[in-house]
Amino acid sequence: MAVNPISFVDYNKITDRIMFFDKYFTLNFTVNMYSKRKEDGRIFPNVAEYSYYNQAQDKNVISIKRNIECAFVILHSQDKDVFLSIKPKDIYMLLYAMDNMIIPWFIGAKRVFSYDNNKTLILKGKWTDVEIPLSDFSYIRFTPIVINYIDGTYKEGIRMYINNESCYVDYNIDKFFEFYYYIKNTDMYGAAQNMLQFVKTKPYGNNLRDMNEDGSTSISTNGLGNYFAKHKNN
Repeated sequence: MAVNPISFVDYNKITDRIMFFDKYFTLNFTVNMYSKRKEDGRIFPNVAEYSYYNQAQDKNVISIKRNIECAFVILHSQDKDVFLSIKPKDIYMLLYAMDNMIIPWFIGAKRVFSYDNNKTLILKGKWTDVEIPLSDFSYIRFTPIVINYIDGTYKEGIRMYINNESCYVDYNIDKFFEFYYYIKNTDMYGAAQNMLQFVKTKPYGNNLRDMNEDGSTSISTNGLGNYFAKHKNN
């Protein structure tokens, strides 16, 4: 029985987990390795090699063609239906809203946080929730909140809605500015190239985990999971 080894073309995507908003919600950066062609539904690799005859060189040559398809993705570790993609074309609109409508909640003359007579942090003043439409008919909405910790302390915070009213995550101002930093400063094309280079680096399969039907993962004793068991040739 011969076994097909894992190779570069077996990878579907690569994801970097960048930050946690809370215990479950994370910000990730993902590069897709395959994409579907709309007109016929066929799937093609985003990194491909083509061999053809070059008349000027009078020989067969090989051309590498890449289609960089990347995005920030917000996920929930316990709910696979939570998925928000922030693509390069969404960045300008999101940054504009952060700079001009959200950050002023915390800093400057339009700050909406204050303290009452008991020196308790409260929301005071006028504000409007900020909703930003994103790719794939999705949206993200922000509203200011006061975070009340179990030790009795308070901190400025954000409630971030993801695509509907029942899906949201609360996080403090420090997490917001961490999120802002990645959105503002990440060179998405450069990050995608770096990750593709990592995928091309062997060895493959040393830390392979099998995704089970219930959403859990398992690791086999040989570190290669059930991949080889599912890819055998006589």
